Amino acid sequence: MKLKRTLVVFLAGSLAITIFLFFYLVRNPNSTLSFVLHGFGIKIFEPSYLEKKAGEKLIDGFESYASSTQVRNSIPSKFLWQVTNNSSLERDDTRPPYNWLSVSLKSYQYKGYTGELVLNFFNDRLMSCVFCPADVEGFKNDLAKDLKVNIIQGSEVKISKNVRLLHYIDYKDCPYFRWEDNRLSNEVSAWLLRYS
Repeated sequence: MKLKRTLVVFLAGSLAITIFLFFYLVRNPNSTLSFVLHGFGIKIFEPSYLEKKAGEKLIDGFESYASSTQVRNSIPSKFLWQVTNNSSLERDDTRPPYNWLSVSLKSYQYKGYTGELVLNFFNDRLMSCVFCPADVEGFKNDLAKDLKVNIIQGSEVKISKNVRLLHYIDYKDCPYFRWEDNRLSNEVSAWLLRYS
């Protein structure tokens, strides 16, 4: 009787853990299980790459998942909307859509700091905002006070449920701060992993 009860508890626990892991892994488009299933032609756990979700605050009132038209209409006319990258797949490509738009706003002003603001859109959904201020240290200190976090170069800080702040140096040796919605960056990674 004791052995039977132990076996039932073990099986129930194993089933619960299996169910938890299954739903955790398949909900993450970067999950190994999702990728393995894709390899077998099973795409039911794959993101649509077009889904609009509730956005979250990035920098200066910009919200993730906003369209390029919405964002452009919200920017004061004194800032020139300069497209730096606009790429997409060919019309006859059978893969899911992959449209990338990067826009630069030179001399952007945020909280008294001036710098370049780059807006990145994946399939016409704002994914990230990258700010390269002229006064990096001053901006970093003020931002750390505002967010009540320690910002270290080369690190990431979670600032909301789906948004993280990254502080790195780019290929031009320019320190930058990047607000990024993880849901969209995970979609980009999932697309690249499967289709590039």
